[in-house]
Amino acid sequence: MRPIFSQALVIAARDIPPAPPERLAAVQAAQAATTRFRADLAAQAGGMYDRAQVAEFLSVTPAAVDKQRQRRQILGVPYGTEMRYPAAQFKDDEIIKGLKKVLEALRDMNYRIFFHGRLADRII
Repeated sequence: MRPIFSQALVIAARDIPPAPPERLAAVQAAQAATTRFRADLAAQAGGMYDRAQVAEFLSVTPAAVDKQRQRRQILGVPYGTEMRYPAAQFKDDEIIKGLKKVLEALRDMNYRIFFHGRLADRII
């Protein structure tokens, strides 16, 4: 007989104990470095748009933006707790020509590595 699980195990932030006082400064420094790194990447990509902004200037619904990302027609990258869209992939409120081909060529690769590896300017 198979076991039946009624709920998945989920660890929420509130369930994680705080860092001990002797490590607090190191944790805060790491968090600050992550914030700076994310802001630096966003600046290099010409800024980051959220889903609603992309939907508005492409004249589509937010759900359509999600579908375009899933179909590798536009690049969405994790940014904190949400997906953001590098501004470099848009020109004159349109997706730049050829982007879909690039993203499809990277289908079997984790193209976020390219973005996080600071190579986005070479492929977008």
